[in-house]
Amino acid sequence: MCGSGARRTLQPEVPADEPRAYRQKSFGRRLSVAVAGSTMHFIIAFVLLWVLFAFVGNPGAPKPIVNAISELQDGRSPADEAGIQLGDRILSVDHHPVKTWEDLPDYIQARPNQPIDFEIQRAGQIIHLTVTPVDRSKHHAAAGPRSWRPAA
Repeated sequence: MCGSGARRTLQPEVPADEPRAYRQKSFGRRLSVAVAGSTMHFIIAFVLLWVLFAFVGNPGAPKPIVNAISELQDGRSPADEAGIQLGDRILSVDHHPVKTWEDLPDYIQARPNQPIDFEIQRAGQIIHLTVTPVDRSKHHAAAGPRSWRPAA
């Protein structure tokens, strides 16, 4: 059975309410109601996102905690030889604070065959290790570094 396409309401229409009905308003008034609804949705979304970032925060870059140590094809890696262990947190390199992993590669790669002092936090203690990086163009990493994932 096909309907006539007309919208049917469950409540009877009261003739006294007809002048106040939405469908009786001018195009400009109906448009302003529709735009106001969409605008409120955007405002609510903006406020919710602001609250999310202001109070929950942005996870940001990962902390410099060693979760993998690469091995070179011709032997152990300099980090492994110096005694860096999985789970170590790197605090500073040559007395330069390290807050994220992005702070490390450029500094280390610019100093091949030069000793670098790493300040590391391991099991609540601060230790210093000296690592002498190799020139990556002359030594290639072996496939599959040893990796470690902290318990959740």
